[in-house]
Amino acid sequence: MSVLGGHAANAAERPSAAHAAERPSAGVVPPVAVNKGGALLAEAFKGDSSALSRLNRPKGTPKTAPRSAKEAQLEAKKKAVQRNQRSYWDAEQAGTGANATPENSLLSAGSAPPEPDTSECLAREDSNRLDGVTLNRSLWCIRYRLGTSFFRVQSGGIPVYVGQVTMEFTGVAVGRRDARTMVVYYKAVPGSVDYDLPTEDRAKAPAWGMTIGADCSDTSCSRIGNPIYKTWAHWNTDDTWWSWDITSDETASNNPDDVLHHGWYFAFEGSGSEYIHGGARTAERIIRCDSATYFKFGQTTYPKACINAEVIPHLQYSTTSEAHGAVAEHIQTAQNEPHNTWPITYLPKRIPGKFTGDINDPGLHRVAPESANYSDNEKERLAACNRTGNYDAITGMPPYTTATHDCDEYPFRITVEGAASPDWDFSVRAVPLSQNRSAGSSLNVYVVSDRILYDYDEFWVEIIDGTSGGGGGSGGGDPSDTEPPSITCPPDVTSTSITPDLGQPTTSDNVDPTVTVTSDAPSAFPYGTSIVTWRAVDDSGNVATCTQRVSIRFKFTGFYHEGQYVGDYDWALNTAPTSLTLGFRLTNYADNPITSPSVITSVAWDANPDPGYTIEEPVFNATTGRFEIRTSVPKGFNDNARTFTVNLTDGSSHSVVIDFQTV
Repeated sequence: MSVLGGHAANAAERPSAAHAAERPSAGVVPPVAVNKGGALLAEAFKGDSSALSRLNRPKGTPKTAPRSAKEAQLEAKKKAVQRNQRSYWDAEQAGTGANATPENSLLSAGSAPPEPDTSECLAREDSNRLDGVTLNRSLWCIRYRLGTSFFRVQSGGIPVYVGQVTMEFTGVAVGRRDARTMVVYYKAVPGSVDYDLPTEDRAKAPAWGMTIGADCSDTSCSRIGNPIYKTWAHWNTDDTWWSWDITSDETASNNPDDVLHHGWYFAFEGSGSEYIHGGARTAERIIRCDSATYFKFGQTTYPKACINAEVIPHLQYSTTSEAHGAVAEHIQTAQNEPHNTWPITYLPKRIPGKFTGDINDPGLHRVAPESANYSDNEKERLAACNRTGNYDAITGMPPYTTATHDCDEYPFRITVEGAASPDWDFSVRAVPLSQNRSAGSSLNVYVVSDRILYDYDEFWVEIIDGTSGGGGGSGGGDPSDTEPPSITCPPDVTSTSITPDLGQPTTSDNVDPTVTVTSDAPSAFPYGTSIVTWRAVDDSGNVATCTQRVSIRFKFTGFYHEGQYVGDYDWALNTAPTSLTLGFRLTNYADNPITSPSVITSVAWDANPDPGYTIEEPVFNATTGRFEIRTSVPKGFNDNARTFTVNLTDGSSHSVVIDFQTV
């Protein structure tokens, strides 16, 4: 059964009132889930009630004001470039008649995300990354795992990891073309639930549960549909596409076309047994919604829509196309050899619209047909084509036969960057009339399909030689080349900087001299160990990947005893004391002191210590700026070398060997 709007099939599947009370209050965005071992994890604790009370204070931040359009647009572009997310639309797909419709259209919510795009997206290797993959501006998808990590809280509030329950899921986000709505779909993968727990908890876990929903992070958007609760046993057999609508409030916008950007995410939390659960969310995906009234195919208009913003939109033309190959060759020359194009100028031309992977590559921006910019472009194009106005027999294009050829221009007249742009940064060429009309029709279908707004959206044009560029390569290459490139990741990195130098992988390919290399590395790493996936794509779209471990650590300055540095070597006391206080200082990447004892996961002497020792809970001494741990030293420690170890939440372990002596 498929149920829309996030409604459970029956009351038994809905969370209890107690579970609902554990969720973050309305208007609060839950914290980002921990990403560990290829799973997004919420947390659950049991143990000392006072410690649990402290651990389960309300978390998250209230919803924010709507995002600045410029800032959100730049943030989305940075993410797209960093993750090599490109949306390719082939001009060969364009219909030219009155019945032409935009690609990937979703005019009303279905019981499942649309095909064949969903299957194509989920089949991509990138879909099992933490950020998923943006197939195009209409559809995003992910294959990943999520669940809950369970901790037992010891006396004093120190949590000890017990285990986790996770499931594999698929998620899809599809923009509607008749409403300011992004439809978010979620489905568990039957049989994928994994109970990585001790025996006593493993038997109970199938009756515990997980609540799944989707939401957004600012006050100008909202969610339609309730979160879905099921026990882990039910999730393990559920094959339903659940969905929620992320809607955009156009009245909150003061931008042209009522543009607003929003961040949406999956929110989830566990429930059950004596564990107390905290809610968590996935990282945000940026979407853009608008109320532009000028998108139309035939007699159908599409006045409101939402699209995925974290992708670089491309229109593709092929030089081998019978429909528009001559236009593709013209654009290819204009992009790669602008000095060899008409009109002639003795200044260097800088013709935009080609994307190489550099965030600073200038794109194209659409203008309204009734604008002065559009008419100026047409006027300048005609002058260059006919050697009139500013152009003469030397600088203007040579004569051509108008009965069989058109004068084609690039960048297109529908763009800000057209022929009227300064410094003659454009090109004109005579091409067969039918090909020019075909290419122009494809362009018009494309700007509707990819929802390119006037004076706002940036898009690029890619020229291919009969091969698909959808794999992320340059779109050229040998169509018979099916062998992926070779890639070797740089060595694993351990650093105290949250922006470490990762190095670069080494690559090679059997055909192409160079390959495109990208990674999913974040701009700043969290403390702990993260996995970076490096990706190499050759010109034929063949892909190879490798992974690199990046471990970010606190700065640990060494052990102290009563103000004296102990060091990482044997240290002898004149007499064995009855108690000992050891201290150490931690700072973060900015050299600011860390003061919360919660960063200490465990402290212990070496294995099989003599009876009679105790270790008190770590405390932070604001006077010395150190954590201090007091421990008893029984007589059995005398004349023995003992190792004292502190484990931290960043995954590091620090030890000191003390050689106790008796006089």
